[in-house]
Parts: sequence; C-alpha cells; structure tokens
Amino acid sequence: MSSVNMSRFLPRLRRSLATAIYPEATEQLAELRKKPRYKLVAKRLLTRSLGQPSNAQIEDYAKLFSEGGGVEIARGISRVFEGHLTLPEYKTALDSATKQNAELSSELAATRDEIAALSLELREKKNMQTTVAVLFRGPLRPNALSTLSHIGALREHLITLGLAPVTYLATWKPNDPHELNIIMQAGLVDNLIALDPYPDEAMPQETLDARQGTMRNAFRQFYLSHCALSVIAKDPRHAYIVHSRTDLDIEMRSRADWFNGRYCTPHVRTSLEGTFVNDQFAVAPPAMMAKAWDYGTIENLSAMIARASKPEDVLQYILDDANITAVETPFVKCLLNSARHSA
Repeated sequence: MSSVNMSRFLPRLRRSLATAIYPEATEQLAELRKKPRYKLVAKRLLTRSLGQPSNAQIEDYAKLFSEGGGVEIARGISRVFEGHLTLPEYKTALDSATKQNAELSSELAATRDEIAALSLELREKKNMQTTVAVLFRGPLRPNALSTLSHIGALREHLITLGLAPVTYLATWKPNDPHELNIIMQAGLVDNLIALDPYPDEAMPQETLDARQGTMRNAFRQFYLSHCALSVIAKDPRHAYIVHSRTDLDIEMRSRADWFNGRYCTPHVRTSLEGTFVNDQFAVAPPAMMAKAWDYGTIENLSAMIARASKPEDVLQYILDDANITAVETPFVKCLLNSARHSA
C-alpha cells in the first residue's frame, strides 16, 4: 500500500469538511439544538485549534454554539476549519456581530415604527378633505329661492371635486327680513354677513359723478367683497377662498385647474384698450384673494372708479398694485342668471 501524503491531504480534507459539511451548518445546527451534541462540536473544534481544551472551554463554546445564530456559526466554523480564524477570534467576532445585530434590530424596529406612523399620517391626510371657504356676495336676486339654488349647486359641485366647502353669504339686509330667514333655514349657508345697504349719499362725490348706476353698483360690490374677505381670510381652516356671486351658475373643469395657488378666474382678456379680468368668480389662497380685493381706503376706491371705463377695470387696478396676475382657467359653464333683475 502506497503511503499517503498527509501534508497535501489534510488541507483538502479541511476544505472538504468546510465546503461539504459546514456550509450546510444552518441545517446541521438546527438538528444539534434538538440533541446534546454541542459539546462534541465544541471539543472537536477546540482540539483542532488549541490542542487539548479544558472542560470549561468546551462548556463555554458549547453554550456559544447553542445560543448563536446558525448563519454566523456556519461561516465561523468554515473559517476555523480552513485555518483562517482561531476559535477565540471567532468568539470575539461572533460576540461583536451579535451585539451589532441587536443594535441593528433595535434601529430597524424604530424605523418600522416611524414608517408606520408616517404611513398612518399620510393616510389620514389623504382621507382629509381640503376645506375651502365659498363666498357668495351680492343682493338676493331675483329672490331668496333663486339664490339658494346657486349656493346649493356650487356647494355640491365642490364636494364632487373632493373639497369640503364652508359657505359664506355676504349681502345687504333686504327690505323683507323673511328673505334671510328662508336662506338660513335651508341649511346651505354656514355663515351670514348682512350689512346695511350703502346709501348713495355716503359715497364720495367722485363715485357719484361717475356713470350713475353701474359705477355705484361697482362701489357697493367692492365694498361688500372687501368687508367679507377681510373676515374670511383670517380663518385658518381654509386652504382656498372661492369667490362667487349670488346669481352665478358656475362649473369648473377640474380641481387641479383651479386649486393650484394662483388667482384663477374664468376670463382674462388683453387688448389695445387694456386687460379685462372677470370680477364675477375667482379661486385663490385666502391671503391672495383678500389682497386682490383690497382697495385700501374709500377715497382710493372712489378714485379708481372715477378713472375706470368699466367696473372690471377697478379689479385690474387693484391686481396691478398688489402684483397679482390673474390666470384664465378652463370651465364647463359660467352663466349669470338671466332673470336676476326681474325682482
């Protein structure tokens, strides 16, 4: 029988043991946990690494193997059998890895909790509807029932767009108080701003000297709107203000078109005579909407009316002074009630 070259055979044996047996150590150790074989594995490894281990060392490493993770032990045992790592080094590395794994597990748990909290917050925000103030301003024309129909239609339209409308009615106190009772009893108006009619004799002479009727109505329109908007804009609940009239039938094309942080309105026309901006309907953030209708003083409003050729010019003057650009925005319909003057 030929002799065996042990110097060449043993390294191959170690590699064979490491590659054939111990890469499957996870499964092996699962079996070992069911049987009292930890001491046998520890004794074999210690004998190979240290020569003659003591019983205390065997007990120590047997406990280490029983408590360690299968993957770490498999890698460690493979390295020991290949001669790259001593058992004391392996124990130190395993202790360090175990500690690091515990820290990572703690961080992972905290991260999971944080992600869960953020996910819950996002779901809540997604489920929360954006609150918008809806201002209906002007006289109850031609009557209270007609006004209610326009309020109800726009309110429902905004709900279909995924918004939560809070309605405001800003009007002049009617001669018949029963008209306001009809409005409030319908449950469509959340807030009422009813002012005493602004008499002609209280208007500045510049307004009275301007085109009578139209410009006096424009004065009242801007006065009423400014009074209402200065109150509404202070309410922190509202993300936007929808500024409409009591006699307007309006339907927007989409939420994204209108609720985008700009001053959106149905019509903006530019010609040689200047820019025409619709003063019947608009959507803007609260501060911007209030600023767009803030004429300053009564005297300043009257001066703007005196040099305007049409009521819409006054709004453009204020927008220019406030450095606000009106944006023409797509709509489905925008119609004034043809019977608004029939009362």
